[in-house]
Amino acid sequence: MTTIVVDPETKVIRIKSDSGEMTVTEPGLEEDDFQEILISQPEREARFLQTLSRELENENEILFTMLDNAAAGLVYLDASFRFVRVNTAFEKISRYSSEELSGRSYFELFPDKSGRALLENARDKGEPAEFRSRPYTLRDQPWRGEVCWDWTVTPAKTRSGRARGLVLSVRDVTESKRTDQFKDEFIGLVAHELRTPLTVIMGAVNTALVEQEHLSGEEMHQLLQDAASEAEGLSNLLGNFLELSRAQANHLELSLEPVCLQTMVQNAIDKVKWQSSSHRFVTQLPEKPVGVAADELRVERILCNLLENAIKYSPDGGEIRIAAEIKQEHVVVSVRDQGIGIAFEDQAKLFEPFGRLQDPCTGSIHGFGLGLLVCRRLVEAHGGQIWVESEPGKGATFSFTLQS
Repeated sequence: MTTIVVDPETKVIRIKSDSGEMTVTEPGLEEDDFQEILISQPEREARFLQTLSRELENENEILFTMLDNAAAGLVYLDASFRFVRVNTAFEKISRYSSEELSGRSYFELFPDKSGRALLENARDKGEPAEFRSRPYTLRDQPWRGEVCWDWTVTPAKTRSGRARGLVLSVRDVTESKRTDQFKDEFIGLVAHELRTPLTVIMGAVNTALVEQEHLSGEEMHQLLQDAASEAEGLSNLLGNFLELSRAQANHLELSLEPVCLQTMVQNAIDKVKWQSSSHRFVTQLPEKPVGVAADELRVERILCNLLENAIKYSPDGGEIRIAAEIKQEHVVVSVRDQGIGIAFEDQAKLFEPFGRLQDPCTGSIHGFGLGLLVCRRLVEAHGGQIWVESEPGKGATFSFTLQS
């Protein structure tokens, strides 16, 4: 309702409405103009509201743009812990779209009792909370394995101080946690794996130096052979470390040249066959020379790593078969052993850091667990793929592709 109060003596007009009061002072104003003022007041109010609405829309657009481009995942939950809004970063972290999350309960995705207690406490007491490196297995995404997230929870309060909802800030720390674990395992395994060959080398050399007058020529030769074998193995181990560090730092550069596949296979066999005189190496290669565009030393390292694995896991006297087959524009190279075989659920782990198998007979674990990871990095650098086919008790076949 709008009313007009006029003071004829002072020519002051007071216009009162639900939205407020306006005073007009105009000595020359006639009463015929009063009606026009009355008519124009709603128009001015409408224009003001339109301007205010546009400003609010602009502010909201800026706010939403900032939220959607924030590096951290941001989530707004209502008081019943249902998803109301998430930003783009959280969509990437969770791998759910905002449409898939909208209206769903937080605890449907994260059925965690201690986490529920934290959120309920933040809502009921209005106190912020945080939890670090919290592990989760997403119910709808079991293939991701365990993920670790940092959470910060802040209540969104009404004027009365009651929490109307919760704002969650999320950071995915899965990779950094895995990296820390990798470093810890790496230090421990380096100490173990380097100590063994060094102990053999030092023992053989010291024995040869101290007992040389009492040793036969055959005994001296055996000591030097043991030292040379362990030194060669140590060199291969350090070579794998170097290749892996290059790949991790994106400094892995290949020298691609036309090379003969048969030559690389034979060179690799010559380098590793001294490790075991009881294993038989059988080749199944095309009769005509096969040319591939590859870094010769890197492909030989791939083959050496696969052959060394085959030696470790194959029984004495077992056959190790190296085959190659031309398929369209690439060559498939495979190394087959007669070892313990690999369960399907363990196969993907082999190409991860420290992915090693336990001997079911002795319970021992062979090797350092980096050879296959290096193979994967080098094969992928050549634009190829590497995989394994195996069944428990039936050996394993590792295959990779090269461009022909």
